[in-house]
Amino acid sequence: MKSVGTCGPLNPYGFNIFPNPLVGNKLYLRCSKPINEKVKFIIYNTLGSEVYESEYFNLLSEITIELPSAFLEPRSTFIFTIQKNSQPIFKQLIIN
Repeated sequence: MKSVGTCGPLNPYGFNIFPNPLVGNKLYLRCSKPINEKVKFIIYNTLGSEVYESEYFNLLSEITIELPSAFLEPRSTFIFTIQKNSQPIFKQLIIN
C-alpha cells in the first residue's frame, strides 16, 4: 500500500493516509506521534463542497475511517484535511 505524508515542519505528527488511490470505502489514517486532543478530518470534493467530516480524540496510532459509498465515484479526486488546533494539513485523495 502506498501512503501519503511524512513527518516534518508541515506535518509534525507524520500523518499518513492509505491506500491512495483508494479502492473500496475504508481509508486508514496513521500518525507517528500520539495526539491527546481533538483532531478533525474533513473531505472536500473538487468543487470545494464538504462531503465528509468526523472528529477523534486521543489519536494514538492508526484509525479506520469508513467513508459513505454515496460519494465514492470511480476516478474521483478529493481533498482530505486534518485539523488540529486550527492548523490544517491537506492531502489529495484519489478514488480508483
